[in-house]
Amino acid sequence: MLPQHHDSSFEHESIPTSWGGTTDPRFHNPEKFRYLVHALRPYGNPPQALASLYVGLDEIEYSQQFGDQKINLIEQPEQVANRVSLSMSLIDENHTRTFHDAGLIITAPPENIMVTSGVDAGTQNSSISDLQARKAASPILDGDSLLAATGDFNYNEVVALASIGDSKLQLSGFFYKTVCGRPKDETLTEVITGHANRLGLPVVEISEPSPYSKDEFINDNTTAIHLNDRRYLISQGDAYRFIVFNESQKDYFISPEELEYVLHVSIDRSFIDDKQAETIRQAYAEHDKDRQTPKVFFDDNGEIDNIRYFTGYGESEVRISIDKHGEAKKENLAKEKNYGVLTLSGSQGSHNMSMFDFTEFLSWEESEQIIHRAIAPLNEQLRQKVLNWSESVTSEVKRNYIWYRRHKDDRSPMSNLLGSISLKKIISQKLW
Repeated sequence: MLPQHHDSSFEHESIPTSWGGTTDPRFHNPEKFRYLVHALRPYGNPPQALASLYVGLDEIEYSQQFGDQKINLIEQPEQVANRVSLSMSLIDENHTRTFHDAGLIITAPPENIMVTSGVDAGTQNSSISDLQARKAASPILDGDSLLAATGDFNYNEVVALASIGDSKLQLSGFFYKTVCGRPKDETLTEVITGHANRLGLPVVEISEPSPYSKDEFINDNTTAIHLNDRRYLISQGDAYRFIVFNESQKDYFISPEELEYVLHVSIDRSFIDDKQAETIRQAYAEHDKDRQTPKVFFDDNGEIDNIRYFTGYGESEVRISIDKHGEAKKENLAKEKNYGVLTLSGSQGSHNMSMFDFTEFLSWEESEQIIHRAIAPLNEQLRQKVLNWSESVTSEVKRNYIWYRRHKDDRSPMSNLLGSISLKKIISQKLW
């Protein structure tokens, strides 16, 4: 966990009576609680430019009179009352489903509540007119009624305006989910614990049962084996997949060693017989070989988008790719996710993590070898098309590799950002 440092600039008032009949997280009782929570999105909020695709620009400008919806609550949770609105869920000991696995505990005045729904309501939080229309169209449920309307496998949605005069949303604490005693999202849990220490607020652990606690064999449209709180997905329909979902429902490709263990136990427990196990082994060998073979991928216009393949297993799985912008690199996908959360939280420096901890740029010589592996099974026409494409990206691949060699020991956030996105990509995709 992050070291404790209390931010005296954040003055937390005593928790008032709020909508929903919520309990005080300072006195958490795992057997009896009720919280209004905002689950943090691990990769933050969409940019305002993207929001404009869903809401008119006039609406966005109008909304900004009432707050700033762009405030990143992973980075600044204490600024929650300065947003336009906030989507939340009401949870208790019998209803623990949330949008994500860690986040904020909120106290909301009753007059701020605009939407209550037993399921995800798909609310446009930047649209004041939409929120007003929804409130006029549907009655606001009390906490008991909302929980009664919430299904066992759904999360509900409560939307509140961040501020109405002196009535403001208040940050009252933080929560994180655990399964089998382990945080479902360890990185995000560390981030919110750091904020809690800084602000002097409580952190609540909410335990959930493993969705795969019962060891069993499933063979309907899906072939799956549940063992040791993990789901081993062998096939789905007619397609073999060989994906593991752990107790936190994070997925990765099954390693050969793990597959052998699963098959051995499954035979012992009569889930499958020796013949079925051998069929699975053969399919796995073909699938694993296929994922480790470079392939050419095309966009919707039939133009070459990238060449990619995968190596390694579990936390060590690596994606190797060459794209149309000349970015040729190896990326550890598990580390990349952690970096994204830490960067958004403003915690990158404390963790001393850089994009270079999960990304290695490839030289042109390495890239050329991958390209030649990818074109080997293609017909002459496609092979020539890929070779012509490779000539068009050569200079960018070389430029990116030179940049990487010069700056791989530089851990400044700006150099990381600029190095991870080529100039061509910025221009062509209008990234800002």
